[in-house]
Amino acid sequence: MISNTMQEFSLAVNAIFEHGRRVHADAEVVSYRDGVATVRTFADIGDESDSLAAVLDALRVAPGECVATMMWNHSEHLSTYFGVTCSGRVLHPLNPRLPVEQLAHMIHEAQDRVLIVDSHFSDMIGPMTAGDSTIEHVIVVNPSDDSPPEWLDFDKLVVESSRDRAPRVIDEHSAAVLCYTSGTSGSPKGVVYSHRAIFLHTFAISMPNVYSIGESDSVLVSVAIYHTNAASLHLAAWMAGARIVLPGRHLQPEPMAHMIERERVTLAVGVVTLWSDLLGRWQDDAADLSSLRLIVSGGSAAPRDIIEFYRARGVPMIQGWGMTESLGICSMGHPPSRLPEGDQFTYLAMAGRVIPGVQLRVLDVETGDELPFDGQSSGELSVRGPWVAARYFGQSPGDDDWFPTGDIGSVTHNGYVRITDRIKDVIKSGGEWISSIDLENAIRTHPDVEDVAVIGVDDSRWQERPLAVVVTRAGSRFDPEALSAWTSDRVARWWVPERWSSADSLPRTVVGKLDKRSLHSRYGTGQLNVITVHPLSPTGSN
Repeated sequence: MISNTMQEFSLAVNAIFEHGRRVHADAEVVSYRDGVATVRTFADIGDESDSLAAVLDALRVAPGECVATMMWNHSEHLSTYFGVTCSGRVLHPLNPRLPVEQLAHMIHEAQDRVLIVDSHFSDMIGPMTAGDSTIEHVIVVNPSDDSPPEWLDFDKLVVESSRDRAPRVIDEHSAAVLCYTSGTSGSPKGVVYSHRAIFLHTFAISMPNVYSIGESDSVLVSVAIYHTNAASLHLAAWMAGARIVLPGRHLQPEPMAHMIERERVTLAVGVVTLWSDLLGRWQDDAADLSSLRLIVSGGSAAPRDIIEFYRARGVPMIQGWGMTESLGICSMGHPPSRLPEGDQFTYLAMAGRVIPGVQLRVLDVETGDELPFDGQSSGELSVRGPWVAARYFGQSPGDDDWFPTGDIGSVTHNGYVRITDRIKDVIKSGGEWISSIDLENAIRTHPDVEDVAVIGVDDSRWQERPLAVVVTRAGSRFDPEALSAWTSDRVARWWVPERWSSADSLPRTVVGKLDKRSLHSRYGTGQLNVITVHPLSPTGSN
């Protein structure tokens, strides 16, 4: 038997980090905060990352322990990302849009030792770390003068710490990042990405048939780090030496359009709601989109008019498909080469072509039999690959090495995915999941509510939004305004329905389950009297 003669080399995030800081030391990171841009080099970010790792050493955070972050995409979050992962700790980015109770639960489950947070979220620190919280140290970026004395100042710590640290050799199979999803069941579930998974995923998305990132690119990283590890986009840009543009918390149309035009962004990735909102800003033919070579939309299917709007202005717009459990990317929607212009939209409307490293199969929902890739046979999509989750954090490994996505769809003979439905009744609004069950439970706590069903309905801006159909108790009045206010105190504000309807009773199946298909039919045929209150603002809050 012949043995291989190759060197053993750890496929860890460190390799990406060290390559970028050394080979592309002068490449730039443009970080926006309150409309003001700060430019730093990769070398600067590298030094700050080393300093933060030294701070964690001083705080006695051991390798393998979790460091939580609650920050927008800016340069401090990027240096924290590298400082934590490249020193052997596990980064746990928190989604600030989730209820504080869920965040506290995730902190406890992950046993986070340190919380690094933007001062913008100062009011959330107390509730998140109350009681028996595992958080021992809170580090704040740009703390106010009246911050509690026990909170540590990020800038002061990194300036005063040592940067003389020897690089650590990290096992590629060890944990690097812990992200949570609330997708199919409504309760947050953790997915732990290994160094190897992130490394291989970063290389895969850098390929020509995915992002094709090079040194001449200017990459807008609008996908939050807490959301599927930013789909590794920041790492692919770092590895290539591309200019990295970090938008901070300002994702509204006006500042985003300004960033894209000012920073000459060539590649922009974001949820379809972002590109829909930018339509109004860019309707003027004087808008300068000349720098953009590619827009990638995800989260929900992009309507045809949005794709055609950008293509008419010379900007290709494609769609991608993935999930937290797959590090964000399973397929990417570049049309086949040598395809006539008139035939391209058939493929642009799909969820993309499966990327190298990911395997797909389509299973009949009733029988579990595998279905052919013929573009017609529809079933549940399952995936596997080196960056696909085998299980959730805290769960035992299962017997099946395929991950069920919960999406219903088909696959063409040449690997293009079409998503047609979802098995469960989760609602995907602006690229984020809303659990209909959790929302029903929150509304049902109102003393005037006898029963409630929540379904997802089409929305021109957010693609899908919840509609609550309520049965009130005898003698009670149906008051959507009061129900909206009640619900907003119990779930994330962007979960709160704008559409409400009253019914004498709710349809149920023979086994007593809510018949949501019937409600969808009633809504589609105009049989529900829908009242709209408190439409969502551009920032995603009521």
